[in-house]
Amino acid sequence: WGVNATAVGTIIWNQGESHTVDLSSTLPITQISPANNSIINNASYYEWLFTDSATINYSLLIDDNSDFSSPEKNISDIEDLNHSLEISLDDGFYYWKVQAFDNSVFDSETSTWQFIFDSVIPNVTNLQVQPAQINVSQNANITANVVDDLEISKVLVQITDPLNRIFNYTMSNSSSLYNLTYQADIAGGYNVKIIANDTANNINDSETINFSVSGLSTVITNPEADSIFNINTSFWLNSTVSSYGFDLNNG
Repeated sequence: WGVNATAVGTIIWNQGESHTVDLSSTLPITQISPANNSIINNASYYEWLFTDSATINYSLLIDDNSDFSSPEKNISDIEDLNHSLEISLDDGFYYWKVQAFDNSVFDSETSTWQFIFDSVIPNVTNLQVQPAQINVSQNANITANVVDDLEISKVLVQITDPLNRIFNYTMSNSSSLYNLTYQADIAGGYNVKIIANDTANNINDSETINFSVSGLSTVITNPEADSIFNINTSFWLNSTVSSYGFDLNNG
């Protein structure tokens, strides 16, 4: 019988029988960040964990090929459990791993993880509100074209109403055209902008445009106590002010 130990497991054979035992959980060095199969917008910081008590330094290898035959980055003699690149990578698909050395003698290495680095923000164009003038309780259709070099995660339309209240709504889409139907409940001017977020969490805001909402007003004179009015209702108050111990004419 015999034992063949590898980084991914132990194969045991005896009288023609073979068994595989996974040893990956016992490796003394493992990655932390960037996470495996992640999509990130910052590829400058790398972190790992080492559980051996030996005196260790590390090499960080990053490559666009899984065999690491010509690494884009090969940084050696790292003493900490993390490293920040002085010069970042170009956008793309990468593999990374860390090797541990004990007094310059190879000790162990991590498995190979991969990530996509994307620093390009989404592109938002052709923001429109149709019609640009509506009445209260009528609908306005808000549209914009949003594209990204990888994939869009979410597109929000941010609406600021005449009371300066801010509301965010998720837009639906057909291909790159995003839309939202909005019903205004008060008269006045509205501001609209688009906030686009891609799968790497790159965010881009559009320009701000505006539309207006008109509403008929009802004039009420001397409203009763505890009356409730629509915000578009105008009313007049007739009141009497009495003087208590001071002269109103002299302040």
